[in-house]
Amino acid sequence: MAMAVSSGAADAETAPRVARSTPGAYVMVDAGNGDESEGCRQAWMNVDINGDGTVAGREVRATLDAEFALFDRDNSGAITLAEWNNCGSDTMFAGVPPPVREGDPAVLPFFQSDADFAAADADHDGQLTRDEAMVAARAFFAKAPKGTDEVDAARAYGRRFLLLDTDANGVLSKAEWDARDKASFTDRFKRFDANHDGTITLAEWRNVAKVVIPRSTPTDEDAIDVWALFFQF
Repeated sequence: MAMAVSSGAADAETAPRVARSTPGAYVMVDAGNGDESEGCRQAWMNVDINGDGTVAGREVRATLDAEFALFDRDNSGAITLAEWNNCGSDTMFAGVPPPVREGDPAVLPFFQSDADFAAADADHDGQLTRDEAMVAARAFFAKAPKGTDEVDAARAYGRRFLLLDTDANGVLSKAEWDARDKASFTDRFKRFDANHDGTITLAEWRNVAKVVIPRSTPTDEDAIDVWALFFQF
């Protein structure tokens, strides 16, 4: 079920520059000076506290709010297209491996070659559904060096799929795959910019997030699979 999202005054709301979370969570936000020409390589966020591949609803919301703040370089409460394009690959890990944490192996690239596509196409119908892609990505991650961060891998592989799925229908067609080198972060921007005014507010950001974050329970402990999360958001 979808998470309830407030409206009205929420449009003017801004994300916290630092997301507070349960002790032990790994949430790091950008320490830049607000210059939207700077990169966003400090987008390291991991809220899978016990390493079981799931996170609680409240942890996901804190992480995604912090991610919004990374894009919103000038802390205006809205993400411009320039901010989005500048920070897109570094922050969302879409199509590129994330930065390596000290002492951890690098997340290996995936969904890059025709062989990757063919191996993931389980029913050999020439297209990849979200579920097929997720199964293939999990299997690829299972062969990764010990210590590779699962949340980083899920984010990188899931958002690679979303970047290439330009019509956002949850299926990667052969035409979309063949055009993968032309995939644009602008297409992803349009999915969030609901009113087409050229910016993404925090409310618009959360309205996309609510599709994959369950409604909070009284204890706010909904378990969310990190792969399912990042193959949809």
